[in-house]
Amino acid sequence: MEFSQYHSYNEEHPADMMARTTEGFLSRYKKPFFVGEYGTDFRGWKPETDPHLRALRQAVWSGAFTGAAGTGMSWWWESIHAADLYGIWSSLAGFLEGTGVATGDLAPVKGESSKSPKVKALALVGKREALIWLLDPGFSWPSGAKVADPPPVSGAEVVLSGLDAGSYVCQWWDPREAKVVRSDDLEVDSAPRVLSPPPFKVDIAARVRLRQDGSRRP
Repeated sequence: MEFSQYHSYNEEHPADMMARTTEGFLSRYKKPFFVGEYGTDFRGWKPETDPHLRALRQAVWSGAFTGAAGTGMSWWWESIHAADLYGIWSSLAGFLEGTGVATGDLAPVKGESSKSPKVKALALVGKREALIWLLDPGFSWPSGAKVADPPPVSGAEVVLSGLDAGSYVCQWWDPREAKVVRSDDLEVDSAPRVLSPPPFKVDIAARVRLRQDGSRRP
């Protein structure tokens, strides 16, 4: 068999599940891995347990930042089709377009939240690029599952290391809208860098890339 897979139902905190199982399967079997079936409940779609689709989005988005070969794949595809929920995947595709996620040049690392408020951080890091996803643990499903309007997270920080020295651009993306909400210039040397996202609700993602000319800004 050319790949390994895992089926996840009724498991809390899908992003943690994705990170844990991906690391374990890759370490044990040394072959591509993905969550081939995902659902908040093995008995059915159960939208009442995930009314704002946070569990589904977290299973999908986290898969892109753990080294898995694909996103978490919902078993309840007919319900996804009927509700036209394909935007969850197209927003991730928009974020990943043009990145090195499929090149093998990026490796998963566990990001470190450097101060309060603490955030969950998953990242793929290479020599000249990093992809980062931050999640408010207060809304790591089923936490806060039924809160319609989450409060924003302000003042979060995450530590990033492993990039080559140089001048980078850090684009912060809204995962739901697949659009850039802020761009920061970033100078990288041998020391880890602390990234400060703009205020966000539930989650936010970042693309960090070396400037095309590779030069440092004056």
